[in-house]
Amino acid sequence: MVPKNPPMRNNWILIFLLVALLYYPLAGSAQEKTARYGFIIDQDLLGETFGLKNSNEDRNYTMGLGLFATRSKWAEAKLFRPLEYLSNALSFGLAEKWFDADRADRMQSVTLNLGMTGFTPRYLGDNITDSLYYMVQDRPFASLLFLSVKYQTSSRQKVHTSQIVFGMMGLKVAQEVQSHIHEKHWLGSTREIPYGWKYQVGQGGKFTMLYSDRADVLLSAGSYKNSRKRELNTQFIASREYRIGYYTDVSAGMAMRLGLLDPDNWAAFDTYQLSHASSKKSMEAAPVKQERKLSGELFLWASVKPHVYLYNQFLQSRDTELDYDFKVKPLVVDAQVGVGLTIPNAQKNFAANLLVY
Repeated sequence: MVPKNPPMRNNWILIFLLVALLYYPLAGSAQEKTARYGFIIDQDLLGETFGLKNSNEDRNYTMGLGLFATRSKWAEAKLFRPLEYLSNALSFGLAEKWFDADRADRMQSVTLNLGMTGFTPRYLGDNITDSLYYMVQDRPFASLLFLSVKYQTSSRQKVHTSQIVFGMMGLKVAQEVQSHIHEKHWLGSTREIPYGWKYQVGQGGKFTMLYSDRADVLLSAGSYKNSRKRELNTQFIASREYRIGYYTDVSAGMAMRLGLLDPDNWAAFDTYQLSHASSKKSMEAAPVKQERKLSGELFLWASVKPHVYLYNQFLQSRDTELDYDFKVKPLVVDAQVGVGLTIPNAQKNFAANLLVY
């Protein structure tokens, strides 16, 4: 009889294979310097450390970890060209025409991202008799181990990003990470050890995918052209995005940065910090063609982004043992404020979620 839950060694084998896939294109460019690389951390419990006691109440994500590497050289590889073709096909050629006036400054890059995201309800479950009753009143447990590939075209005022994500739901990686953090009270977390992971969506492993297409535009073009290397300035950035797959939705957003800004660094800052790790843009955008090193920055930022959801697999999937009663809201509005600090070749941001409907 085959056990329903695979041994943990099978999960680690899967992780190894994903790392191998990530390493394969890296090996062919060993003598070239990576344009950008780093890691992404999304953690609701960090909010508790800073006194935000309701930081776990959004029921959107609980934790996210990701490693990424970006190179402009990879955009020339045939392995990644299908993403560019797919983006142009789905936009009826508009994605390519969008940069007709910016061909002198245009630059392509590819980003590989390997990571994990976990989703948990407010009630984490325990051994009491009514535990299952409380669980089905909330959202289901869910997790995603993923490998994503982004093809990005950027100019001084525009960035277009197409992305495809390959993922596995229902593995035990998120469960073990969260349980360890809560058991050891990392960063002062006082939350209980989660007991509900055995009821997560796709328990035991289920393949899923997502394709997304996003465009960002720097609206304050005049301030860009007149700006010096770094000065007190304001930037306004508009965006639109659609996703098809485990998330199927459309969204549009507006963001602002105010402070000591480097005009060339606007595209590298993620104005929507609270998206989970598989969709974050922070520090991944390849720089436009530059003849100087980017400067440090210190700024305040704010953003608002309404989403219209048609499908959310992490909430609506019936691939779980419990009959959840959580209703998916078709309209979700994210409003955020934060403080950003850009150190040359590094970036640190702190964000607070103001509104989720």
